[in-house]
Amino acid sequence: TLVDPIDFAVERLWGMGITVVASAGNTGPGPMTVTKPGDDPAVITVGAFADAGTVSWGDDTVTPWSAQGPTADGVAKPDLVAPGRTLISVRSPGSVVEHGNPQALVSGGYIRGSGTSQATAVTAGGIALLLSAHPGWTPDQIKYSLTSTASPMRGVDSSKQGAGELRLSRALGANPANAPQQNLQARGFGSLEASRGGQHVVVACPGSTTPVELEGETDAQCNDWSAESWSAESWSAESWSAESWSAESWSAESWSAESWSAESWSVESWS
Repeated sequence: TLVDPIDFAVERLWGMGITVVASAGNTGPGPMTVTKPGDDPAVITVGAFADAGTVSWGDDTVTPWSAQGPTADGVAKPDLVAPGRTLISVRSPGSVVEHGNPQALVSGGYIRGSGTSQATAVTAGGIALLLSAHPGWTPDQIKYSLTSTASPMRGVDSSKQGAGELRLSRALGANPANAPQQNLQARGFGSLEASRGGQHVVVACPGSTTPVELEGETDAQCNDWSAESWSAESWSAESWSAESWSAESWSAESWSAESWSAESWSVESWS
């Protein structure tokens, strides 16, 4: 983790005030199966639970494919679990997932799927609501508010569920004033190929229509990669300046009450 370039990237974002949420991975159920960058100690790593169909907290179970800790470095992961089984979401037209799972398609451009990525998206949405209510909270405070208010599932080891199930209503009322400040230690001088864990992305490089498998020290743009390009200069505050994320771009008009009406976000929809 200390030398991994992906772990270094997420820690850099965390240190810049961006809350990073990562999936634990779908490589369970054995121990030490959490994938990158979910193995990084700083980020919020999310596993998936399956709803038992009861109204009581604690009756749910962790899905068998949700990865569990500890990590190879002995870090306790995941940090918590969120809904991740048979969720309906928007689909990507023409994608491999769409073509390979016709039985999962739902009318209206949706698809039903399972995975820790779905659970991660649910958690990220919850964090957006937390930051809307508490815009001054730091990533460390966000993480503390989620983990300190989660509901543990009965009979499930912490290596599978972390602090327990996401409880957004509790997290919104948390007081993270005493949240511990995490020590960011990643340096990112390791191998990009080693960070892939044996998985390779197939892309068409710029200027070509022929897909190739990215291997070795080559980045997603098909350029030669070196640890120097991941220096503090490359990750400067200038890239994430207030000008790019100005109030004009995210104006109240765009996010008006008309577009996000109370009817759409009613209690009935989010029971």
